[in-house]
Parts: sequence; structure tokens; C-alpha cells
Amino acid sequence: QCSNDIWRSKLNEELKLAARANGVEVRFVSADDNSERQMEQIWAFMKEGVDLLVVSPNQTTTITHAVEDAFDAGIPVILFDRKIDSDKYTAFIGADNVEIGRIMGNFMADVMDGQGSVVEIQGLAGSSPADDRHKGFVEALSQYPGIQLLAAPYGNWLEEDGYEVMLDLVRQGVCPNAVFGQNDRMARGARRALGEPEDIPFFGVDALPDSGLQDVIDGVLTASYLYPTRGDLVIELAMNILSGKPFERENRLESALVDSHNALMLKMQEEEVATQRAMVQQVNGQLDQSLLQYNNQRVIVWLVIGFALLLILITCQAYWSYWNTSRLKQQLEESTKAKLEFFTAVSHDLRTPLTLVAGPLDHVLEGQMEESQRKTLLMARRNVDVLRQLVNNILDFRKIESGNMALEIAAFDLPAAVREWMTGFADAHRDFRYEGEEQLTVEADMRLLERILFNLLGNSIKHTAADGIITVSVRREDSDAVLTVEDNGEGIPADKLPFIFDHFYQAGNSTSGTGIGLALVKAVADLHGGSVSVTSMVGKGSAFSVRLPLVQQGVAVGKGKDASAYTEQYAETYALENTRQQEAAGRVVQSEERPTVLIVDDNSDLRTFIGTLLEGEYRILTACNGEEGLEKASRELPDLVVSDVMMPVMDGLQMCRALKDQLATSHIPVILLTAKSLEDQRAQGYDSGADAYISKPFSERVLLSRIGNLLKSRILLKEHYLETGESAARPQENDFLARFRSVVRGNLSDENLSVEQIGSELGLSRVQLYRKVKALTGYSPVELIRITRLKAAEQLLKSSDKTVAEIAYAVGFGTPSYFSKCYKELFGHQPGERR
Repeated sequence: QCSNDIWRSKLNEELKLAARANGVEVRFVSADDNSERQMEQIWAFMKEGVDLLVVSPNQTTTITHAVEDAFDAGIPVILFDRKIDSDKYTAFIGADNVEIGRIMGNFMADVMDGQGSVVEIQGLAGSSPADDRHKGFVEALSQYPGIQLLAAPYGNWLEEDGYEVMLDLVRQGVCPNAVFGQNDRMARGARRALGEPEDIPFFGVDALPDSGLQDVIDGVLTASYLYPTRGDLVIELAMNILSGKPFERENRLESALVDSHNALMLKMQEEEVATQRAMVQQVNGQLDQSLLQYNNQRVIVWLVIGFALLLILITCQAYWSYWNTSRLKQQLEESTKAKLEFFTAVSHDLRTPLTLVAGPLDHVLEGQMEESQRKTLLMARRNVDVLRQLVNNILDFRKIESGNMALEIAAFDLPAAVREWMTGFADAHRDFRYEGEEQLTVEADMRLLERILFNLLGNSIKHTAADGIITVSVRREDSDAVLTVEDNGEGIPADKLPFIFDHFYQAGNSTSGTGIGLALVKAVADLHGGSVSVTSMVGKGSAFSVRLPLVQQGVAVGKGKDASAYTEQYAETYALENTRQQEAAGRVVQSEERPTVLIVDDNSDLRTFIGTLLEGEYRILTACNGEEGLEKASRELPDLVVSDVMMPVMDGLQMCRALKDQLATSHIPVILLTAKSLEDQRAQGYDSGADAYISKPFSERVLLSRIGNLLKSRILLKEHYLETGESAARPQENDFLARFRSVVRGNLSDENLSVEQIGSELGLSRVQLYRKVKALTGYSPVELIRITRLKAAEQLLKSSDKTVAEIAYAVGFGTPSYFSKCYKELFGHQPGERR
């Protein structure tokens, strides 16, 4: 060994246990991280004439000469964990450190959303694990230009060295957003050096039970990578070499990423294995004592034999317990669900508010007026006002864009009108202030100027906290009047400002509003021969200014109306709409037994309404646009998707096409809800792969019926497959099942064919493959593999003269007895009865 640590100690215990089982004597020495001492130890073993050397090189180049001497002397050399700078060795066994570095780099980038700075603490300079992990880590980060590797010092695999090098970096002003230690101890030391921060993720490698694995469970490390020891495989490889059996020269050990989702299960599994190992060691000790007594007391020989049989039984029980734990772990992983997230949005679809009137009124008409019904009616009343304002804004905007808007120019006192209009926002729970001119006459369309002010105030209310300040000012600059609405709200990112007056554009993460208010403000200002501008700073607030000429040239000027004529009509709607709670109501049903329905709509009220309709019978997921819906559908694989068509970011048609094009989601039924009801628009929806197309405003009974019928048809498809073995699904799904069977038939004799291997060839993860196969056939992938093997065996029994045992091995069964058991379960008779 190159060093002494808990990882090496675990390996040594495994080597001792495996060596004892194979009747092999194993001697251990450690170089304690000293390359010269390790070379002397190798030469010493050469002089003793050992049969085989297992070497874990301290450094890649320094001990190469000694290993080559042993190899040239005819002594087989197994390199474990680390390599040398030469081909003169018999075999290598160890993990793929380049892949480990790559996986940790990609996982770190995913945690950091592809942005930030990182520090990597490498192991011992010149050792192959350090070099390879660094190589893989850098390769992974090269795919994320937003992530910068600040430094990569060497920590010599020790916690204190990791602490010291990180402390040096801190003193130099280095402040990373994340830290990757090439083992858990160095990552833990770096965390101490940074003051145990909670907001910086730390990543390591090894995931030993009482070290990195426990750190992940305790939240000290964000993730680690289980670096396998597998001393049993090292002894197995050595025995194959010594006995002249075939062996692989390069042997890569498989492992897995450890994070908060699987750390506790791995801890439990490791504790179980440790308990079993301790039991076996205890039993072995007892066996040694019994054998010693046997040399002196021949009379107890049969007792020793019985005791040995008992040991075998205990070992089998221990193996069964380990297998059962692994199976339970797999089932838990498959049933794990990501936490649901709710996002709020306000519709820019003309008919959505009408739907929110018709639906809640149906609820009221069906029963007595209860508190829940009263709340539903209040929601309907609010949306009546929203619809009126939405229609007015869009109609005015379209009139202006088409050139059909006729201005009703009148001369009026703009400051007085502004102050009057501001009184309508008294219920908006903001501190409104007026500054500027006390009197300033302008020639303009009073109704449209009122619309400008209300849109700007409504926008400020939405993005300003309840205790925020909104200041309205009117001032004269040369021959223009400048109306400014300024707030101390959340502000707008600089890269969004050039697009802020585009219609249907929403800055940042905003999900409220129609997206047309500011576009209408610009259109009205342009119509008056004026202009608009905005200044903003994130976290400080925004200021929108509208510049209008005081006099409209060549236009007849009438008498202005009282400003209060417009205030009562619009202000209450703006105040109510923009101060209401922006959260989707209703709690998502968590029952795994209920079908899952994903609701995708950019209107929060409509998501809430549909969710209320469905939550009694279905598990509900929500998404506020097509892009989020596609991501949730790909991750959660719901039983059905209900989606709006007109949405920002990605519309429903695009999302539907993407769902049907992806192998993992192509089987999910999609219902589209839309105000587009023309035949060609309906055809476009069906061409996108939609299973149903419902026009707004829709009846809740129609929606519930369509959902129920589509889910029922899926159940009938699965029942048909269970009865006949033939799928009645779409051609695309039949093609998927055919590809699945083709992969199985292509590896028919491979009894180790796994679900992961099939998923890799089909382009699906294990969980995606499981859910898709289960949804289409009612079988799990493992069951479908077994059925495919058995049907191939049935054909061989009919068409060949091979024995049952030969056929069992040919179709991938490990034992003929298990093959016969499975065959009888499927076909009802033994394999040889009807030949």
C-alpha cells in the first residue's frame, strides 16, 4: 500500500476476508506516502520470492523502475487503484478516475446552474488518481463557460493539508462558489478553512461510511463519489492469474454518485454489510479455534463439520440479506418523486378570464352557498374586471397599431387630472406621492392618458412591496410635458430594458400581467407624437417617463371631461388585480395510487381552478409555461397532461410536439385547452400529437370526461397487453416495444443483461424505462425481459432438439431449475411436456 488511511484499511479487511476464503496467504506493508520506501519494499518481496505482487503506486513515475524489475523477474504484478508510467505490469484493477472527475464536474455544474467559480484540491502530485480526476474534472468544466476554475492546489489526500492550502487561498483573496476535493477529507478540511459556510457546496470522493458518506447525510458535503475498494475482486483476479485462467488486463470498477437522495440508504446498506463481515470474521475465528482443537481431539471432527455447514448457512443468509437490501434500495429509488414547485402567472389570453367566470358559476349553481363557493364567486367577479380591462387594452392597442384610433384631443390640466386619477388607488396598500407642477395645461386624449397612468401605476404596484413608495411627477421641459412614475421596487435587469415596451414581453421572472400594458403606453405616446423611456436598477426600483407635446398641431381641440369620470371605472380593477396573492391555491395530492395529471398554463387562476376540479381524484402537478411543463413531464412522467396553447417561453403546441418526439414521454396523453377554435387551428393541434382539443370557455364536465376516458383507454391498452402479449398502442409505442425486445433478443444468452444496459441502448434512464414500459404493458422491464426470454425458449423447444438445460442457458437463465419454474408460471406446464 502507498499509505495508511480508512479507505486502505477497508480494502485490507476485504483482502484478508477474500484471501482466507481462497486459502491464500497475504502480507501487507505500507509506504506511508514515501516512494523510496515503497521501492525498497518491492525489492524486498522480490528477494523473498513471492508468487504475486499487488501494488498501489504512491506516484506514477517514481516507483516505475521497481515495478518493472519485478515484472522482468517473472513475478506477476497487479496494479490496484493507481498506475505507473509503463506497460510492464500483468493487470490493473481500479475505478476510472477520469470518469469520476468528469461526473463530479458535471454534477457540480448542475448544482451551480452552470455559473460561478470553483476551487479543486488535488491529491498527491504525480499520483495517477490525482492526475486523472483533475483531467476529467477540467474536461467537464470546459463545457460550462460560466464556471471558472480559480485554483487547483495539492492537498496530499490529507484533511489538514486540504485545510492549509484552502486557508492560503483565502488569504490570497480567493473566494469560490464551490469546492471539489479529490477525496472527502480534503473537502472537509477546505470547509473548515472557509469557516463552515452553509451557502457554498463542497464535493468529495470516497464516500466511506464513517467519513464522506456520513458527511453527505449531515450536510457537510453536498455530494461524494463512492470510490470502490472491492478487495474480493482483487483476490479473484490474482487467483485467475496464478491458476492460468483467462483474465482481463484492464479491469474497471463500477461505482455511483452519492448525494442527499441516496446517502442514507447507502449508509444503511454499508452498516448491514459491515455487520455481516464482522459476523463472518467472528465465525472464521471460531473455525480456527475448532481446527486447532481438531488436531488434538479427533473425536470432535463431526462437530467441526457440522459447525462448518452452519457457517455456510450463515454466509448464504448474509448474502440473501445483502441482495434483499439492494432490491429495496432500487424500489425506493424508482418511487422517489421530486418536490413539486408552484409558479404564478396572469393570463394574456382573451378568453381565459371568461373561463374563470363560467367554471366557478357552475360550482355555485350546483349546490348551496358555502364559504368555499363564496370564495369561488369572488374569484369569478375579480376575473370579470380583469377581462374587461384586458379586452379594453388589447382593443385599444390593436386600433392604434392598425391606424384606426381617432384621438379625442382636449385641453386639460394634467397635474390636476393625475392627482384625481391617483385617488383611485387608495386600496392598493402603497405609499403614493405626487411631485412637480401644480398646474400645466396639455392638449391630449384624456381617456388614453388615463390609460397610460393606470398601466404605469399598475406595473409599479405589481413589482413594489406593500410598504413601498410610488412617486408620480409632472414637469415641464421646453415645449413638452413629462409624466414620470417612479418606484423603489425590485427593478428590471439591464439586459431586459431594451425589450420592456414590446408587446407580450415580461421582464425577469415576472409571471403576472398581460404583457401588453407597457406596449400600450408606448403606442399611446407615439400616437400623441411623444416618447417613452425607462431607467432601472435591480433591487433599487424603476422610473418610467412619458414625454408628450403640450400642443397637438393641426388637430381640433375640444373641451376636456372631468378626470374622475375614468377613475372609478378602472382604478379598482388595477388595485385588486395587482395586490392579490400570486400563489396557486390548493395542495397537491401526494397519493402515489392516484393518476398524475400535469396542468400547464400561464394563468395562475386557471391552474388553481383546474387543480381544484381534479385534486379529489388525481395527483396534481403544475407548470406555468411549456418549457417548465416539458421539463416536469420528462422528469415526473405523469399519466396525462392538460395544457393551454398560448403561453410565453414555449407554447402548448411546441411542448406537445416535444413530448411526442421524446421516447421517454411519447406515450403520455395530451389535452390542449385554447381559445383557438377554428377547424385549421384544431387540425394544427392534432398534428402536434394532441389526444384531445377543448375550446375555451369549456365545461368542467367535458374536461373531466375527456381526462377519465383517456386514462381509461390507457388502462385498457395495458390489460390488452397483459392478456395477449400484443400492444394496441400507437405505432411509435409499438416500435419502442419492438426495439426493447430486439435488444433483449440480441443479448439473449447474457444472463447479466440489466435494465440499465437496455436503457442505455434505447436512450432512456433506468427510471424512465421502468415507467414507460410499465405504462404501456403493465409489466416492469425485468418482467418483460424474462417473458421475452421465455417466449424465445418456447420457439427453441418447438424447433430444435436441444435439451431443456441447453435451452435455459441459451436464453440467459443461470440455472435450468429456475428456468423451469418461470416457464411453468408463464405457460402453465413444464418446458419438456409438450415437445
